[in-house]
Amino acid sequence: NKEAREQLQQLQARLLTFYDLLGAHPRATSSQIRQAYLREAKRWHPDKAAKEDKALATQRFKDIAEAHEVLRDAQLRQLYDLYLQYRQQGYIDLHDPEDVNGAHGGIVQVPFEGWSDFRRILEGG
Repeated sequence: NKEAREQLQQLQARLLTFYDLLGAHPRATSSQIRQAYLREAKRWHPDKAAKEDKALATQRFKDIAEAHEVLRDAQLRQLYDLYLQYRQQGYIDLHDPEDVNGAHGGIVQVPFEGWSDFRRILEGG
């Protein structure tokens, strides 16, 4: 069934890390990240996909480009690696700016849903 297959693909996509998308090890060098990106971008380029696979290839190509954008930037990569440590629990403990006396431990749990939400929270957006 097409709907079930799409739901499975969405679930698998959420479980994949940017490292998985590129087929790169988390300790890969920036040069290895670039090589992995070029390999996967070529493999999943929408122009090479069969007509029935074009939508999947287009989405995967975009995901691969985002993975490369994040992992090639040292600061973003460090933030992404932090995200991977916290994604299972779905929240991060942050200093509570409203608890100036530390009466409540000075910590607040901030929930997040996915990488973009985590990034927005920690970059102050």
